[in-house]
Amino acid sequence: MKLSNNFYLSEFTKSEIAMKNGFKEQFKPPKEIIENIKLLVENIAEPIREKFGSFSPTSGYRCKKLNTFVGGSKKSEHLIGAAMDETFFKDNKNISKEVFDWILNGGLKKWSTLILEYPDKNCIPRWLHIGYDINNLNNTVLVIDDKNPKGINYYVSKYYKNKLL
Repeated sequence: MKLSNNFYLSEFTKSEIAMKNGFKEQFKPPKEIIENIKLLVENIAEPIREKFGSFSPTSGYRCKKLNTFVGGSKKSEHLIGAAMDETFFKDNKNISKEVFDWILNGGLKKWSTLILEYPDKNCIPRWLHIGYDINNLNNTVLVIDDKNPKGINYYVSKYYKNKLL
C-alpha cells in the first residue's frame, strides 16, 4: 500500500524479527495504526526526505508481540504507528546529527518525541527516534545513552546542551 509519493506501508511494518518469530500481526496493522503511520509519513518522513534524500526507516510500527520481544517501552510510540527510527546516511557518512539539528532549528514544526540515541563522543547518534503522536505534539527532545537509558530531557542537561549545540 502506497502511503505517499515516496513511502509504502511495508517500509513501516518490516521486521526480520517478526518474520522469524511468526508475528503475523506485524504485517497487517489495524486501520487506525495505518492512519497514524500516514500522519507520521506526511509530517515527518516526507519533509526529511525532501531535505536530506532517500531513506527507509529501520523501525516503524511494532505490534505488541514484537515490541515486547525487542524490549520496547510499554508506552512506545511504535505501538501505535506514531514513530520511526533511522540512522541517516549521505555519501556513506552518518548525518543523523545534522538531521537532529535541522529538526531543532525549525526543519519540522511539530513532533511528539525526538530522541538522539546513544551518541558517540562527537554526539553522532547510532540512530534517531522521531515520533508524531497527533495527541501529544509537544516537541519533547531526549538523549539516551548507557548512563541514561530512560532518556534525559535535552534542555535540562548542560552536558548535552553544550555538546549538541
